[in-house]
Amino acid sequence: MIEMNNIEMTKTQKLLAALSYFSILFAPLLFPFCIWIFADKPISKYGKNSLINHITITIYDHTLIHI
Repeated sequence: MIEMNNIEMTKTQKLLAALSYFSILFAPLLFPFCIWIFADKPISKYGKNSLINHITITIYDHTLIHI
């Protein structure tokens, strides 16, 4: 979990951070990757973490399907 000490986030930044995690429903790899590459520093960390999360879930899901 990321600790964001003393950083104020705007509503837009909070929305982008939340959408990067909820994007597993509509664009699981593309949207977090774009957030990670193009967003400013505090939001890009959320994009990177959600991308890693989505990749992990995808690998885990495909592994369970083939067992």
